[in-house]
Order: sequence, then structure tokens, then C-alpha cells
Amino acid sequence: MKCVCERNAGKGLHPGSGSQRPVIRECRSAYNDDDGFFFCWRVRNALVELNEFTENGGYGVSIGHKDSDNLVQKNRIAGNKKGGVLWRDEKEPMAAHNIRFLDNTIEDNTITAHEQVVHDRN
Repeated sequence: MKCVCERNAGKGLHPGSGSQRPVIRECRSAYNDDDGFFFCWRVRNALVELNEFTENGGYGVSIGHKDSDNLVQKNRIAGNKKGGVLWRDEKEPMAAHNIRFLDNTIEDNTITAHEQVVHDRN
């Protein structure tokens, strides 16, 4: 792994608001108190691949507010307490768009009665 982000009091990896073309590759984000990977507002054209988002207190991956044109592929998302992937509840103009999830392993995440793992949006 190129980067290890573990046991943080909040989120693990978190590209900030307005990030353009970030590449997150071969990283591990685990045992954080909140989400393993959090797309902040308006993250665009990101490549998130070959990572491990495991055993976090929140979701493995959280995506939402105006994030667009991102590719999330070949990651392992497992053992997260709130669920594997969260599409944050946003109104259509503010929602994420054109997000592609390809060849990810999403397994053994905990889901509560009021949450869903992945909403199919493209």
C-alpha cells in the first residue's frame, strides 16, 4: 500500500471540496471512527482504484453533493459498520452524477434498517 490512513478520530481519506482529478490508488483506510473514503462537495474526475476501505465506524465510501464524473474501481469495501457505499440523500440538482463503480468487492458491511448500500445512479 502506498498510503495507510488508520485509526483517525473522524473520516479516513477525504478529497476536499472542489477537488479536480484526484487519484487515490493503492491506499488503505481502516479502523477510522467515521467513513473510510468521503467524497466532499464537487469532487470531479476522480480515479479511486485498488484501495481497501475496511473496518471503519461509518461507511466504506460516501458520495454525494455535486460529485461528478468519478470512477471507483477494483477496491475492497468490507466490514464497515454503517454500510459499504452511501449515496448521500441530495435533491437532483445537488446530487452526484455520472459516478461509475466497476469491479469492486463490497462485502460483510453492516446495514441498519434505514440505510441502503448502493443506489444505482449513472
